[in-house]
Amino acid sequence: MKSFSDIIKTLGHKTVNLIKMDIEGAEYDVLENILESDACINQIVLEIHERFFRHGKEKTKEAIDLLRKYGFLLYEKSKNYEELSFVNQNTVKNLDRNRV
Repeated sequence: MKSFSDIIKTLGHKTVNLIKMDIEGAEYDVLENILESDACINQIVLEIHERFFRHGKEKTKEAIDLLRKYGFLLYEKSKNYEELSFVNQNTVKNLDRNRV
C-alpha cells in the first residue's frame, strides 16, 4: 500500500485542495502521515468512527489536537458530530489577503 506522501510525489502535487476521509476507523491511523506530507492541504473533511473503538472519544480528541498542531481549524461539524470539517489557517490568511 502506498502512503499519501508517495502518491502526491508520484503525481507531482504540491497542493491538495480537499481531502475527504471516510475510511471506517482507519482515519486515526493515517492522519499523521497525511499531515506530515510535503503537500499544502487546504481543507480536510473527516468522518470519524469513534464508535468502533473502546476509547473512541479519546482517539477523536487526539486527532483534533493533531490537526490543530498542524494549523487546521475546525469550521463545521455535522449534527451527529461524526463529520468534522477543518480548514488550514494559512488558507484562511491567504483568502483574507486576496480580498484586499
